[in-house]
Order: sequence, then C-alpha cells, then structure tokens
Amino acid sequence: SRTSGLICIDLDGREGAAWYYEHEDKLGHHVIERRGKGGMHLYFRYPEAIAYVPSKIKLFPGVDFLADGGKQVVTWPSVHRSG
Repeated sequence: SRTSGLICIDLDGREGAAWYYEHEDKLGHHVIERRGKGGMHLYFRYPEAIAYVPSKIKLFPGVDFLADGGKQVVTWPSVHRSG
C-alpha cells in the first residue's frame, strides 16, 4: 500500500508456484517470504509515480495482488495460527 511503501503478490498452492516460476524472470526486483502453509509472499516497492494501486483478489488461480484497499498481509515477525 502507499502507507507501507510495499505491494505484495500472495501465491498459494501449486497454481501460485507455477505462476511464479513461469513469470519469475519478468517480475523485477522483489523479496520472497515463504509462508507457513507452503505459499509465498513477493514484496515489491510501491511505485513512486503512482498514487493508488488497487488490490485484485484472485488475479489468477492461486495469485492475489495485495495493495491499496485489500486484505492485510501477515508477515514476519508476526505469528499466524498456521505457523
């Protein structure tokens, strides 16, 4: 979000992993966080020239784009019930 300075792509299951490996070389610089249930979060810097980036839940199967107006992202060092 604009507030955090980050945009997150949330990848779930085999579909999310397949999407990542298919697009990895096109994504640019990002940080990967592995999640408790085997998914991944990809973090990107919020683009400075853009005022608002809308979230798109279920952008592709297993892929959620989380930015402004979307769900919260639980990240380290927070603890989630799934581990």
